[in-house]
Amino acid sequence: MSRFLAGTLSAISGIVILGSLVVAGVLFNDINSLYFDVMDDMHEFKLLADDAWNKMITVQQNAPGNNLEDLFRRGKRQAGGSCNCGPQPSNCPAGPAGKKFGKNCFQEKSD
Repeated sequence: MSRFLAGTLSAISGIVILGSLVVAGVLFNDINSLYFDVMDDMHEFKLLADDAWNKMITVQQNAPGNNLEDLFRRGKRQAGGSCNCGPQPSNCPAGPAGKKFGKNCFQEKSD
């Protein structure tokens, strides 16, 4: 009886091990196919992103005023030098005197 029990349990263990190997193979195959699907999608995304980038660069290069001179040129002031400020007060007290360094250079006093 113990021989029969040992043989039966060995057979069941063998079947479980073979089943586990089959399941591991199926999982490996599923993970591999998922990997290749993701890589295909990434390639397609890269093509779309590169195409969009090239279109943005083309549009930017054709935009008016898109050169270094226009970018760094100082804007001209309007005639009259007026601003959108309110009326300036005329009765302000004089500020604190500072140290004189040269012709018209002053430094505020530090306490």
